[in-house]
Amino acid sequence: IDKYPNIVTNADINEWVFNTGLPRSAPQPTSNAFNVIDNYITQLVAGTISLEKLSTINWTLHEWLHFLNNLPMDIEPTLMVDLDKKYELTTSNNSEIAHVWYLLSIKTGYQQAYPAMAKYLENIGRRKLIVPLYKELATSEEGKQWAVDVYKKARPGYHGLAQGTIDKVLY
Repeated sequence: IDKYPNIVTNADINEWVFNTGLPRSAPQPTSNAFNVIDNYITQLVAGTISLEKLSTINWTLHEWLHFLNNLPMDIEPTLMVDLDKKYELTTSNNSEIAHVWYLLSIKTGYQQAYPAMAKYLENIGRRKLIVPLYKELATSEEGKQWAVDVYKKARPGYHGLAQGTIDKVLY
């Protein structure tokens, strides 16, 4: 404070060092990235933009997650097929994207993703990525039976906490 007077006060330092969150004086970042994606979703669902015109080449993981998480549950089955063909979502090597895609696939009845989802559930053990899928599958009798069959194979590879959580969901 002595070396650089009138730049920062003791109160500012105290707020930065000892309080939680960003101080009131911190610059507030803004971005329209999610607004752009929301606009794409609206246009895509309305059929006023094609997948070829959708500019995804520089999307970050968070943009992809926002896009997939905000697609409507009544999405046309043909659009699910087209999205999968164009972006290879069912076979994504990114666990977070695959998780969101599989969750959307369960909710919309996109069964073409199920074989790859079974492999995913057998190879991924992170609770945050598998429990929501099992919970969603368990909302229908058909989905629950499929989940039980997959879980029987996958269970030995899961951590005990994951096993206990999924046991409660399925049994």
